[in-house]
Amino acid sequence: MVRATKIRSVNELLNAEVVHGDAENPPFRAGSFQNILSVRSFHFLPHPSLFLRKAYALLRPGGIAVVSFELFVRLRDLAHRLHLLPVPLPRRTFHTIADVARLFVKNGFQVIWAGKVTKLPLLSYWRMTSPLVPTLRRIHYSLPYSLGTVGQVVGQKPT
Repeated sequence: MVRATKIRSVNELLNAEVVHGDAENPPFRAGSFQNILSVRSFHFLPHPSLFLRKAYALLRPGGIAVVSFELFVRLRDLAHRLHLLPVPLPRRTFHTIADVARLFVKNGFQVIWAGKVTKLPLLSYWRMTSPLVPTLRRIHYSLPYSLGTVGQVVGQKPT
């Protein structure tokens, strides 16, 4: 991923610095960042509470941490248990929005927003070529978030 990011950054972010590190043991000083963003990787972390503790320390007062993650969905869990769906690889821990929000609070954050950020399972239809796709795209923005499978929590370090 570091190599892919460096290649992409040459074209898009010219002055980007890419640092290889571990989210649970980041190579930065405390108070180094105003914002921390974890996009759909939180569910892969072996110790998500440790990540949030480290993120809290890395943020300046008033800083924001945003994490998005795959949600625990009862139907998917049942399908995995009944071997109707394969267990996804790499392995991950599915979370509820409430559980992640509690982890934020436990690690000192004030939760300023929590909810679903997708409307259908991972928006998988968006790139499909089915004849139904144009119709789904037209109605997408009027669909409820209740079927979404990606959650997000936004927390702020108190000032």
